[in-house]
Amino acid sequence: MRKEIEKRLVGFAISIVEISKTLDGSFASTCLAHQIIRSGTSVAINYGEAQGAESRNDFIHKSSIVLKELRETCINLQIIKSTNLSKKPDLIEKALEESDQLLAIFHKTVMTARKNREKRCIFLFPFSKVHCPGDYAEYGQWTMDNVTIRFSP
Repeated sequence: MRKEIEKRLVGFAISIVEISKTLDGSFASTCLAHQIIRSGTSVAINYGEAQGAESRNDFIHKSSIVLKELRETCINLQIIKSTNLSKKPDLIEKALEESDQLLAIFHKTVMTARKNREKRCIFLFPFSKVHCPGDYAEYGQWTMDNVTIRFSP
């Protein structure tokens, strides 16, 4: 699955570079071309960084950056499409479809990783303190070795 997503992200970055070549030579096109090249290619690079994350929080942070860069690229593509700055609007349409799918994948990835992080609790001996990341500690209960700790709002 990782290699498939990586391949899709690299393909997406390549399509962004190809789109930038189709833009007319106006000032607006030049500015938008610079922006979409930066944000559209950083998606694949940041995904590689996320795969080498040193912790769960680092993975969430780097995956969130991928998500932000995808959103930025998608908005810039919509602007280019709406202003007819490209000579090949079919390339933009394909890139928008792919960005929508990638946005859905990374949104789910980040949300799932956050949810799994919040479920993890660290019990500190002698159970006088419990560390639960996020606000999750306010709700629910955890049982460990016949010791139940309940949390209520």
